[in-house]
Amino acid sequence: MNLLLMISEQVLGSSAPLLNAGHVRRLRLLRKQDVLGVIDPVRHVGLGGSYEIPAAGLMAALDATVYLPQVQPRTIRFSETPTDSEQGLAYEQSLSMDVPNPSPELLAWLLTHNRTEWLLVWEDYNDTAWLSGTEENGLRMLWSRSVASQNALVITWTGRLPLPSFVVAGFEPAELFPDSAFDYSFNFDFAS
Repeated sequence: MNLLLMISEQVLGSSAPLLNAGHVRRLRLLRKQDVLGVIDPVRHVGLGGSYEIPAAGLMAALDATVYLPQVQPRTIRFSETPTDSEQGLAYEQSLSMDVPNPSPELLAWLLTHNRTEWLLVWEDYNDTAWLSGTEENGLRMLWSRSVASQNALVITWTGRLPLPSFVVAGFEPAELFPDSAFDYSFNFDFAS
């Protein structure tokens, strides 16, 4: 009997060179309380790709506000690490952003939203959009400030979530948030 006939092979990834630019390019913040549902591929099998959320798979309240931090290029970092928890596999997620010379308006906004949980829609420099969080589990915002050789603020959204971040297929803000009731005009006033 030939044992090689019973073994199958499966190709993982691609051997073609792909662009691989680092850092997060854009970030959109949506309060967890404004999210009505997320159609993710774990809880809603068959409604999208195996690691994707359909472009209309994030449903939010009509009066929700999407916050758009204006940041300097290559100052946002994301990390995600699978880990064990009492409930099984969990994902430690963290997205941090450096803000030089924060304005009083930004500091006031941070105090106002200090205890808010967030869902993050972020785009990397490879033109891929991602969603971190669900209607049940958001990320907490933390911040630290130091004035030494520079006046700097670091804002971090962090959490231990039961699901990883997923690709948002065909991401366009108008498709993801189809009703124009969303306010895209928020600005932290620290853009470069």
